[in-house]
Amino acid sequence: AYAGDNAAVILDRMRASDDPVVQEAARTLAGRSPTSLAVTLAALRRAARLANLDEALAQEFRVVVRLLDEPDFAEGVRAQLVDKDRQPRWAPPTLDDVDPDRVASFFAPLTDAERARFDTPDWSPR
Repeated sequence: AYAGDNAAVILDRMRASDDPVVQEAARTLAGRSPTSLAVTLAALRRAARLANLDEALAQEFRVVVRLLDEPDFAEGVRAQLVDKDRQPRWAPPTLDDVDPDRVASFFAPLTDAERARFDTPDWSPR
């Protein structure tokens, strides 16, 4: 059920599983930010090909820096902690609407502004 690089396809297979634990996991994931799900899957798949822990941590840092600025981060905080309505309005609303180029942008080298904001070295792939 978990094989592949397309989060929407994986989620569909999970929903169709005979295993109730997998079905429950699918229900949980379906309520999460589609952008975050797609980026997380890409990060996991990319990390498997990285040479060492330093490269994996550098990738993770770049992704997190960008996720902090995502509208879905603020929306998730609003839905869970502020309004407590547990009804986030994700943008985009579905996995099918997540732009693959946008997902790829989370893995780009840090910009000068991002490095300055977090007072950090480049940590880009060599």
